[in-house]
Amino acid sequence: MDRPLGLASFRKQTRGEHVAVVLLAGIACAVAYVGAAVLLFGLGALDHGVDRTARRIAGAFASIACWSVFAVAFTRGTGGPVLNAVVYPVFTVGLVPLLVRWAVFGPNLAGIRRRFEFALFRPGLLVDAAALLAPGLLAFASILSIWGALQGDEAIQRWQREHLDPEFYDRFVDVGDDGGDVDDDV
Repeated sequence: MDRPLGLASFRKQTRGEHVAVVLLAGIACAVAYVGAAVLLFGLGALDHGVDRTARRIAGAFASIACWSVFAVAFTRGTGGPVLNAVVYPVFTVGLVPLLVRWAVFGPNLAGIRRRFEFALFRPGLLVDAAALLAPGLLAFASILSIWGALQGDEAIQRWQREHLDPEFYDRFVDVGDDGGDVDDDV
């Protein structure tokens, strides 16, 4: 069974470089999470029984740090185009803060049990997800926008051909360049 094209890695990287990107992003996420909590609220704000606002704010800092590492790795052609943009950061910001809290304060088994009880949808979970995802996505998009603006079209096309798998490039990037549907005179 082949790996889906969307989960393809960049071409010119070793497995070690790929793993290093993921580990570096996880470390950046953990350091930003704990650092923001300690600087703004104190480490006790991350405990399981306290108000979630401090954890959400610390999570926003963790998200920015994580997605920023993946954005810089993206510009360097390490990781994967979709992996760096979505897959790795979502899993990293979803797991690292939880693992940090568990390492410092122990697992919150009662909290896990409450999440799987009768209430399947709780608005607090949606707010938690937004606090973890939105700041990082904004940071990722901003870094790539600045990088792309500084590169120019020719440099970006050269980067795409150098770092993207040819099949991925043909399927997702080179859409409309065959002279078909696109009207260049508009």
